[in-house]
Amino acid sequence: MICVTGVAHEEAACDSTRFLKVKKSRKFMGIQDDLAVVCAGRALESAGLLTTALGERTGLYLAVGYIPFQEPDIGPVLDASMENGRFSMRRFAEGGYQKAHPLLTFKCLPNMPAYHVSFNFDIQGPYVVTYPGPGQLYTALEEAVCALREGRVDVALVGGVAHQRNFLVEHHFQRIAPPV
Repeated sequence: MICVTGVAHEEAACDSTRFLKVKKSRKFMGIQDDLAVVCAGRALESAGLLTTALGERTGLYLAVGYIPFQEPDIGPVLDASMENGRFSMRRFAEGGYQKAHPLLTFKCLPNMPAYHVSFNFDIQGPYVVTYPGPGQLYTALEEAVCALREGRVDVALVGGVAHQRNFLVEHHFQRIAPPV
């Protein structure tokens, strides 16, 4: 039984290119996707498993942060959705949403980090993706330990990824913060 974990911290976007099976797929990746692939690659490399065929006996257990949007990507959508200085759902529905680049959704779906890790490292076994909240990484770790203990996997890749320093996530945290 092997439980592989890794930690990556990047202030700016990191380059996952060396770990990608198809280099051109990077255009579909957001910052969280890059971080997840780099972290998984480093963890597998440090465990001596980077060149191993992982397949069906390897599971992926991942906690993912809030969906990040970069301001240049979402700015045109917001601009086209404003009315009298406020966001208008009507304007958004009538065409504001069409101002987004068609590939933007691939960069923002919360399960995309798991997809990119599993595809690029040939992880075909069970997976668990948790979303933001207290204790979610522990939930992923507990699922990995259970899968190892029960013999469902021989290798469990466990990790967490979040890009929380962007305008949309910061706005969310400001909105829910109690008044001081």
